[in-house]
Amino acid sequence: MKTSKPVVVEIFGQQYTLRGDADEPYVRELARYVDKKIREVAAKTKTNDLRRLAVLSAINIAHDYRRLADEQQHHQMAIRQIGRKTRDLIESIEEEFDDLHLH
Repeated sequence: MKTSKPVVVEIFGQQYTLRGDADEPYVRELARYVDKKIREVAAKTKTNDLRRLAVLSAINIAHDYRRLADEQQHHQMAIRQIGRKTRDLIESIEEEFDDLHLH
């Protein structure tokens, strides 16, 4: 169920009120993911400057997204190739059966 009810989440010790069309569990899941990414960057950079952490985390999230999008594209290409090979194999089998002239 989608709602525009506000959802209060905490990210890196700050509370944010989010409003949108997504359901509350999904919004909370996204907030946890962002919080995790910011905390990972904070641990590696040893800074608590929220603006810097937010930008670096956004870059990391964009990188994750791009990597997954590239993987998805690769998988789709592989699926298309398997589909072509499967059709070719079926056509080959059908031609062999046609050549047998079974009645």
